[in-house]
Amino acid sequence: MLRFALVFSICLLSAMNAQAVFVSGQAYLSGQGNHENIRVIFEAVSPSAETDTTYTNSAGAYAATLEPGVYNVLYFFAGFADYRLPNQVLLWDTTLDPVTLLPPLSGYLSGSLGPGDFQVTDSIVVTTGQSLTIQPGTRLFFDGMHEFRVRGLLTAVGTLEDSILFSRRNTSGMDTAWGGIRFLNSPNSCRLDYCTVEYGQGSGEFPAEGGGAICSVHSNLRMYYCSFRHNRSEDYGGGLYFYQCSPELHECLIDDNATMIFGGGVYCREAHLLMDGCRMTRNSCSDGAGLMLYNAFATVRRCDFTDNDAYYGSGVYVRYGGNVSIGFTRFNESVTLTRNPVYLSGTDSSEIFQSTIVSRAEGCALICDEAGVLVNSCIVACLGECDYGIDFGAGQQQLVRNSDVYAPQASVYDGVAPAAFGLIALTNPNGDSCDTYYNIFLDPQFVDTANGDYHLQAGSPCIDAGDPALGPDPDGTVADIGAFYFDQMKADDPERTAVRRYELLQNYPNPFNSATQIVFDLPQAARAELIVYDVTGRQVTTLFSGMAAAGRNRVSWTAEDLPSGIYFCRLASGDSRQTRKLILMK
Repeated sequence: MLRFALVFSICLLSAMNAQAVFVSGQAYLSGQGNHENIRVIFEAVSPSAETDTTYTNSAGAYAATLEPGVYNVLYFFAGFADYRLPNQVLLWDTTLDPVTLLPPLSGYLSGSLGPGDFQVTDSIVVTTGQSLTIQPGTRLFFDGMHEFRVRGLLTAVGTLEDSILFSRRNTSGMDTAWGGIRFLNSPNSCRLDYCTVEYGQGSGEFPAEGGGAICSVHSNLRMYYCSFRHNRSEDYGGGLYFYQCSPELHECLIDDNATMIFGGGVYCREAHLLMDGCRMTRNSCSDGAGLMLYNAFATVRRCDFTDNDAYYGSGVYVRYGGNVSIGFTRFNESVTLTRNPVYLSGTDSSEIFQSTIVSRAEGCALICDEAGVLVNSCIVACLGECDYGIDFGAGQQQLVRNSDVYAPQASVYDGVAPAAFGLIALTNPNGDSCDTYYNIFLDPQFVDTANGDYHLQAGSPCIDAGDPALGPDPDGTVADIGAFYFDQMKADDPERTAVRRYELLQNYPNPFNSATQIVFDLPQAARAELIVYDVTGRQVTTLFSGMAAAGRNRVSWTAEDLPSGIYFCRLASGDSRQTRKLILMK
């Protein structure tokens, strides 16, 4: 830091004797064809700088000749919100990034809003008894720690092609976050579809202050196909905070959210949560990085927990009287520092069935500490430097049956296990050795462990080894163990196994500001590449290359260092290619 300050000081001293610098840029009025007379003020910050003013022409271009130094660049136009570029170092000829001025938004809202872009200059409110509908293609940019408080009815239903964005206005300086959306005793019919909520920040433990993106108190919010990313909270619920309510999350992405203590992605207290088809990835905190339940209940179906980071419960953490029902879900926690993907403590009737729990770090794949838990037809695998496959703690009405516990470099379990657990005494209907609960302790034979594809190969001992009472798999055969069943109908027909149909869906949001989510579907697991090109055909980045899972796949692209413009994303799998246009607007 001292070295940087010295070098910077030398540059400023040199600049004092340097020639004037030529500074240019573009400033636009959102939704207007004529961009003339936007006032651009260069406000002096360093002693060598001198304040100056210029104006844009009809095309939005401006230029000024300045004394070298450090400036705040301010943009003004009547009827539009002001904009500020703080601490611009202008020591040589410079072209500043383009700026678009937006209509201001603040205070009480009702009726219909959008489509279009708005700059939120103070907190906005939907008050009790009022309703607000946000139209597809609407984007709200908050220029400080303002909140969106919802006590009335909010309907924000975007589409795959025209999503709705709640984000920050400033990417540098003091105000690089905003206060999030706070549902406080709002009607149960509030709904978010195809919305992205990013860079929100919660401020504390009190229910109305938790949650960086969403705080829902006594509000049964419904969310479909939404993305919650890059949000932060000081103590609880880096992404979403639910208190005394029954919210639903369907096909949502909860990515790169963080808090200091509990619930990096989602925190539930005295709530009943339904999660279906959601992906939790790269969330972090002390305990419960993906999902934290505190005296709460959650039903989790068809979800994916990947690379979340916490000391206890990197995927799911249940404590203090909470309960969870998990089914058809994958836990792929491969971050070096993560521990214990599923941690159940103080729960009396939790269940996990037909799920795959994989850990590569220290600790255990599954901890059941003073908990009543049923684990049925699951794969629990320690593929790294784990201590145990399952830690039963002191033991309390725990049962593991028809499951595969695989720990080639660790002990299968620790603590007080169910009587005779792990004692090989029987042979299951497949002819594999098992204990009296029909558990096996064999390599599940995943398709591609290195790339997190935990589908089963044809010779896997987990095929047809699940609990018959769970009902047949979609192919009509006995239930398989784990989150992904092996389709024996397709296995019998090589022609049907070829990848002949897939779809690259349009990204959302689109247009997007810095980050977007790209979705593609595969009929079965296959090798695929997802590559972004610019308009000249130059390859910009490879977003994905490897084995992709069957079904819906999501990849996030952050383009903060790239200029605004049109890009193309190409999905390649087998002999087929498919391309979609992406629009980056900053």
